[in-house]
This record gives sequence, structure tokens and C-alpha cells, in this order.
Amino acid sequence: MSDVELQRDGHTRGEVPAPAAGAPGPLRILAVEDSPSDYEYLLAVLGGSGRPLVSRRVEDEQGMTAALAEADWDAVISDNKLPRFSATGALATLRRSGKDLPFIIVSGTIGEEVAVQAMQAGADDYVMKSNLLRLMPAVERSIQAAESRRKRRKAKRMQRESEERLQAVASNFPGVVFQLRYDQSRQRFTSGFFSAGAERLMGVSADALGDTPEVFFTFIGAADRASLEQAVVTGAQRGETIRWEGRLKSAPGSEPPWVELCATPRPYSGEKGMLIWEGVIIDATARKRAEQKLIESQETLRAVTVHHESEIEEERERFARELHDESGSLLTALKISIA
Repeated sequence: MSDVELQRDGHTRGEVPAPAAGAPGPLRILAVEDSPSDYEYLLAVLGGSGRPLVSRRVEDEQGMTAALAEADWDAVISDNKLPRFSATGALATLRRSGKDLPFIIVSGTIGEEVAVQAMQAGADDYVMKSNLLRLMPAVERSIQAAESRRKRRKAKRMQRESEERLQAVASNFPGVVFQLRYDQSRQRFTSGFFSAGAERLMGVSADALGDTPEVFFTFIGAADRASLEQAVVTGAQRGETIRWEGRLKSAPGSEPPWVELCATPRPYSGEKGMLIWEGVIIDATARKRAEQKLIESQETLRAVTVHHESEIEEERERFARELHDESGSLLTALKISIA
């Protein structure tokens, strides 16, 4: 019997009943085992948990490949050595299928060195046939670990897709768009996304900044860095949008470029104590130059105005003196004429 399908509820053959509301579904086990009696014993051990079982026994690569393609399984349990197969071969077959399933070796004669090699190759656990009481806990633990891996992969895939969409939107933006994870307990950015504009603005790749966002602070001039760090801490504590402007570092003798940053924090649903900062950084150098020119123009205008007012006042005083002198001369002439 090289390919046997069996459904069990505990030790009872037959249809697996629908699980009660909130109860876990049947445990689906693909067993790589050449001995029908060992397989039956394996099912008896697993069935002792009271959870319904759906299982299938295969004993070679062809049967395992077909079983993996035809059904979904929760875990693979494999004997170490079979006449036409082995645990190592079964593990390789599982990897080729592309399915991330827990792989547990059950053997009566596996040595420690072989067990270590199997674990390094990707096996989740190994259980001696003389101690099968460990089997069900090992299966449940491995299933939970596999589920955690799947969730992490899904989260990473969703993050990557989100970053790709954000990158597409930000590609035509003249500044930098960013989305960063922030550890409140450490008051540090841990990882995230920077748009391609980061390289144009700071000369460093967006990927490098995304991997180590704290590097961004090293590009800020020492005189302005502390104010940004404090703004981030305060904004994180209060959940408030921050607006900050400061200067980046520049080569000796060159004008430091100005940047303006606007960002808003929100809770990160994936982990307690983490925030997501989303915002933009724009090159404010042209605006600061224009503002400086405006200030200089206003100062020049003020100086010209003051000078002009001074000239007017001097002219008034000169006119008053001349008028006084002429009036005095006229009065003197009148007095002489009357006399």
C-alpha cells in the first residue's frame, strides 16, 4: 500500500465531522512512511489529542509530489529511511513544491549528527519513535511557526507592494516621500521607505536610507540636527504633525542646502510601541535664497527710504533757514522804509 488516504476522528475511521464553532478544523498530515503498521501507530498517537485527522501515506518521491499537488496539508511527517526514499529526499521534494509546510522526522535510529544536518537543511523537528508523546506538541509548535512565517512573508509582500505603489506616485515628486517605522521606546527609526528623490537631494540611495533611516540625520548640519531630533520625539509623544526646516551638510566653501520636512505619526498595527511616520522632504534652498534676497531688498529699501527721508528733512531745514533769512531781510527793509 503505497498511497493510502485515511480520515479519522480520534481512532475512528470514516467521515470527519464539521468542526464545532470556534474549534480547529481537522489536522491534515502527509506521512512519508513505508510501513503500514508504523503509519497506523502514528495516527493513533496523533488521534489521541481528540482532533480530527485527515492523512495520506506515501513512500516515494512520485507519490509525495502528487500528494503535495493534489491537496493542502498542515504538516509532513517523514520516516528517516525508506527502501526507495529518505527524509532528506522528502525534504528536498517539499522544497521543490514551493510549499512552506512543517517537516518533522520520525525515526527509531536517527543519530544526533544526522538530526542536526536535517535541521540545518530545513526540517522543523525530529522525534524518536521511542518517544512519540513528543510528536503532537512538535507538530502543533511547527504549524504555529510556519503560520508565523507565512504572516511575516505576507506582511513583507504587502509592504513591498505598498512601497512600489508609493515609489510610483513619488517618482514625479520634486522632493522626497518617506514612510518610516519608529520605535518609541528607543526613540529611533528602524526601517522604512524613501523615494528616489533621496539620491537627488542627498546623494545616497533610497534603499540605503530605507534600511538604516538614522543615516538621514548624519546628513543634517550639526547646528540643526538637535532641533529635528527633538521635534520627532515631541511629535511622537503627542501624535502631532511636525514641520521643520534646516540645513544639510555641504562641502567646505559651498552654500549648505536647505530642506523642509513635514511628517505625521500614526500607530503601527503590526507591533506595540511602534509608529509609522509618513511625510515629505523638499529642497527649500531656492525659497530660502528668495527669502534672503527679499530681506536684503527690504533692508536696502529701508536704508534708501531713511536716506531719502533724511534728505527731505535737510531740504526742509534749508528751506526754512532761507525763508527765515529772506523774511528777516524783508522786515528790516520795511523798518528802514517806514523810518
